[in-house]
Amino acid sequence: MDLKVELQESPNNVLIVDKILSPLVKKLKLALIKYENKIFISPKVPKNLEKFNLIFFVDIDYPISHLVKNSSKKIIFILKTKNKMAEKLAREIHRFYLKNVKIITIADYGLSDEEINNVLWFSFSKSKEILLKISQPLLTGKINNNHPRRSFSKILTQLILHHHFKKTFSIKKILFASFILLFIFHILFFLPLVASSLFLYKGVKNLSNFKITETKNNLSSATYFFNFSKKLYDFPRHTFLLFSVAEPIDNLFQMNEKANLIANQSIAIYENAQEIMKLFLNMNKSFQEKSLLKQRLNKVQDDLENFNENLVFFNQKLPSTFPLLKKAKIELTTATELISKAKQFFPHINNLLAKDSEKKYLLLFANNMEIRPGGGFIGSFGVVTVKDFTLTDIKIYDVYDADGQLLSHVEPPPPIKNYLNQPHWFLRDSAFSPDFADNYSFAKSFLDKEMKMSDFSGGILLTTSSIKYLLSAFNKVYLPDFNELVTADNFYLKAQVYSEKNFFHGSTQKKSFLGSLTRQIIINIENVPILKLVQALKKSLDEKQMVVYFDSPPLEDLVKSLFWSGKIIEPQCPQNLTNCYPDYISAIDANLGVNKSNFFVNRTMELTVSLDQTGYVNNSFVIKFENQAQGDVFPGGIYRNYFQFYIPASAILKQITKDDVLVEDYDVSIDQFKKIGFLFELPPKSSTEIKIEYQSSVKLTKGRAYYQVLVQKQTGSSNNDLTLRIYLPKNVHLLNQNFSPLVKDNLILYNTQLSTDKIFFTELLSE
Repeated sequence: MDLKVELQESPNNVLIVDKILSPLVKKLKLALIKYENKIFISPKVPKNLEKFNLIFFVDIDYPISHLVKNSSKKIIFILKTKNKMAEKLAREIHRFYLKNVKIITIADYGLSDEEINNVLWFSFSKSKEILLKISQPLLTGKINNNHPRRSFSKILTQLILHHHFKKTFSIKKILFASFILLFIFHILFFLPLVASSLFLYKGVKNLSNFKITETKNNLSSATYFFNFSKKLYDFPRHTFLLFSVAEPIDNLFQMNEKANLIANQSIAIYENAQEIMKLFLNMNKSFQEKSLLKQRLNKVQDDLENFNENLVFFNQKLPSTFPLLKKAKIELTTATELISKAKQFFPHINNLLAKDSEKKYLLLFANNMEIRPGGGFIGSFGVVTVKDFTLTDIKIYDVYDADGQLLSHVEPPPPIKNYLNQPHWFLRDSAFSPDFADNYSFAKSFLDKEMKMSDFSGGILLTTSSIKYLLSAFNKVYLPDFNELVTADNFYLKAQVYSEKNFFHGSTQKKSFLGSLTRQIIINIENVPILKLVQALKKSLDEKQMVVYFDSPPLEDLVKSLFWSGKIIEPQCPQNLTNCYPDYISAIDANLGVNKSNFFVNRTMELTVSLDQTGYVNNSFVIKFENQAQGDVFPGGIYRNYFQFYIPASAILKQITKDDVLVEDYDVSIDQFKKIGFLFELPPKSSTEIKIEYQSSVKLTKGRAYYQVLVQKQTGSSNNDLTLRIYLPKNVHLLNQNFSPLVKDNLILYNTQLSTDKIFFTELLSE
């Protein structure tokens, strides 16, 4: 093997310290001069060792501790068969962790040329060994056919000594460099893939803030880096396939591609929906614009189908190991649920938007700060007219405009007559059933009698809270008629000021305020991100702050299936199950204090279910009220509540207590449910606790048994805290449930918020 070497410009300074200047010094000097080193010989150790690169101590006992600061120099101790000194030096070297100090022991000073080469080879080598006994030959042999007598150790010595040479050719380095380059080439695709993911992340963040232009730029950059990464991955993929590691990387590419596709589809759907909104609100559409609206609706329907499939696929592939990804999976699940619900309305879109016809929808504005069983006191109402895919008219009326025209007597529900002292029933008090279908029917009847309004195709009840949710999508709305900026935070107070200040029957200020707000919402709706609006609508519907009824049975069945109808649900066990008990509880408030004290009232609920060993179900329902109003000043004051609770019709009522005092004066009626009601008053800055105890009239038998309890939320009520406790006897064991409770011994504990209707289902084994 031929080697090409070149000298360094600055040679090494070598110091040899030998007290007697033995023959070994001369041989070392001659061997080192061959490599153009500067040699310095001294019988004693100089005070300053800084200028020397290599130091030989020949039979010199020099303290190892003095060499710690000279860790950059090579230091060699050559000892003449003084093994005890060698052992001492070795211990000191290990003690101070010195990697630059070595020890060589020799039999005598008359070393051969071969042995001198061994000394130099060991001195300059990077071997971790610190001790060499020169009496044992190192390694000899032929280096090639042209030099049969040159020892291998001599060649190695020359190779090691060229630490001051620069090699221009090395097979090992070429192999190492080739391996590094090959490795880099196999992972190079990660860099643009990471860049693509970062731009995707920025794009999604901008999209969530409805910054469409910025999102498009981010996605464009993400696509560029993704395509570049994919090209770089084509070759190394074959290697990854060979070692069966390609699948996770392929999944990474697939998820990146799907995420990009989903983001682009989101923008397309968003922009199309914005255009649909503009076309729908355009009252003077041409035939071509109507056709375009229908085409866009069909396009959105198709896009949502593909979008949902991609979203489901991406959600399934996304791991939930990290908290950030777990949060993303929850958001994706919520998005798929929203899309799934939106898709269900498209088959009914022609009916809903009155294709080739005209439909009127009744709006009922319920103030849930003065709550009633159906959502709240009806202060205003409106009529929305839709004709052939066009919003043609929307009018807002004050409820007293209608009630002032009622000429016939309508008998009110007993609580209104007895506790509100109203001999007649009016539209404003019509939301007195917890079922919106009943209230919608009552409202239509009143409007027909009062204002000859009829032919409605459906009704929508909106509480004060739902309008607040909708306003959150707008940030702020300016009302030029009132010179007011209305936001989600100040809406209730502004509305209350304009509805109560200087109010008298027949005044128009409340109607004007809501009418002006409605007009400005419609004017500004084109500039509101459609997704924000849809999210606000869904939140209102899910939390029963908005409920809907349609006269069309297919549409009404759809809203019922989505639990958006505000309907009282009769609990039923699944048809294929026997030995099942369907329980039910619903707490219904009716503020009859002629104030808005619900703004200050908090409720918490606890339901304790105890199964006894015979199989009967014993329930204890506790509801706590707290009136946080500071005094008896409007809009707060005494909370005068006609409180009702619904339980199964066959349930056996045991007792009712209020603050541990037995309640004996209450109303009871039985039809679909057993309804118990009574009036109580709660002054400001006070609280009360009501406890209802009842038992099932049937029992669960041995074997597999099922207990189901439906806790139904009142329309318009706040999201109250709910605690569920289920106690099981020793002979009953929990097998399964549809919620995630804390289970300990015989107790099943679950804490939640009653933000919507809740169904708790348990599968039990009774021995």
